[in-house]
Amino acid sequence: MRPNFGEPPLASERRAVTTDAHAPIPAVAIGYRVPDPVAQLDDHLAGVLLSEILTEGDASRLQRRLVHRDRLVTDVSAYLGEFGDPFDERDPTAFTITAHYPNPESLGRILAVVDEELARVAADGLESGELDRVRTRTVSVLFRDLDAVLSRALEFAKFELDLRSG
Repeated sequence: MRPNFGEPPLASERRAVTTDAHAPIPAVAIGYRVPDPVAQLDDHLAGVLLSEILTEGDASRLQRRLVHRDRLVTDVSAYLGEFGDPFDERDPTAFTITAHYPNPESLGRILAVVDEELARVAADGLESGELDRVRTRTVSVLFRDLDAVLSRALEFAKFELDLRSG
């Protein structure tokens, strides 16, 4: 039986600051705990689509708002999991939004915009065509990534390990 590596639920927000003398501009990483991708697959898939809605492509919400309209950041991205593949995780994992910003004084405004956009999705749902755009992109990326024989073999190996450990 595979051990549970999930962390206990968070009781409050945590913040930390790290200074890197070699960093050309400041950056922020905002993390949220998301459901277990195995036990709560539907919720996990919603998080995968949310990361795409927020930051993938120029039509995404945070790209339009933070990069193009408000010009608070030079780039912004979002992803689920720790290692780049949202389907490589077990146990509750992290949803992370990262951004680089030239003005150190703008961090508060950046955090407020992220909160506003998340609240808009929660309250108003998606814009017309938004889900179709994201779903099409997500499926095409998954199929492209599985096109290589090695990629397919590695996916089969992961599933085999899951079957043996579960």
